[in-house]
Amino acid sequence: MKAVCVPPDQSSVFLPLVEPFLKRSMERGGIGTYEDIVADISKGALIWIAWDGKRIVGVAVPWLSIINGTKILQILAFAGSKQCLSLLPDIYQYARNEQCIRIRVTGRKGWLREFKDYRLKAVVLEKELI
Repeated sequence: MKAVCVPPDQSSVFLPLVEPFLKRSMERGGIGTYEDIVADISKGALIWIAWDGKRIVGVAVPWLSIINGTKILQILAFAGSKQCLSLLPDIYQYARNEQCIRIRVTGRKGWLREFKDYRLKAVVLEKELI
């Protein structure tokens, strides 16, 4: 399995290839839409793909940000087969290279089973007003 960070100027080429993964991730997670993640990518979020040598098996979309003075890497979308977890070591190294001190994953509760060395820090509560 190979982790590949798509150069930002090539994001538009790769978006159609990862669209099914991202749509499924956003729909299942219920925290945004495919259009939201595309907008984030157009503003600088990266596309990381898990490549098995023949096909894309997963995708992650991390975003560098500063929250309360702390540089963190937020994983906005993460989708694919369990093989896509192979992306994490390379993403962690990227975060270290960018001097991030924390990685934050926003997603559905089921990811707790796979992100075993993460801890539940907060919950997101939501109420529909329309």
